[in-house]
Amino acid sequence: RFLVPTLAVAYFSSSFSNIIVSLLAVDIAKTFFGDSSGVAMGLTSQLNTFNAVATVIFAITLSFLAIRFRYKSLFILGIVFVFISAVGCFLAPSLLTLQIFFAIEGAGSIIVWIMATTIIGDVLSQEKKAKAVSYLISIGYAATLISIVLVSTITSVAGWRANFLFLVLPFSILSLAISVII
Repeated sequence: RFLVPTLAVAYFSSSFSNIIVSLLAVDIAKTFFGDSSGVAMGLTSQLNTFNAVATVIFAITLSFLAIRFRYKSLFILGIVFVFISAVGCFLAPSLLTLQIFFAIEGAGSIIVWIMATTIIGDVLSQEKKAKAVSYLISIGYAATLISIVLVSTITSVAGWRANFLFLVLPFSILSLAISVII
């Protein structure tokens, strides 16, 4: 009964970081470069490139890891990566450090997404699989809609870094706690 909600919370928590960086690239550029010129924005936009590279590498690597390790262990590892990324992105003293931690987020997100779908395929009956996967996809889009409002509110009150602290971190802690239990 609690499997799909647990997977959905983890999927939800792993969807925030990309949205934060996409919406706040100007603020991030101003923090590390002092302005939002074309060069500063170009360098800041590389955050998404590092994230995408890590996502591709871990998606391929996961095809081998899923054979050797339990799905739950890999799923929890993905959540831990999202958690580590949230703390690292909040504390990042330089753009390079932010890029490294954002790449870790890419790895964690793809692990969560692939393992959630794998767990559904492995555990649920044939009649319940499509519904469960549609819930996961829907929760990802819901995270996008919700985060647009939350990110702008948090940023106006506490700055762009606070989004990792007040949005990504609590949801990753929650998903980690219930994933270990369920």
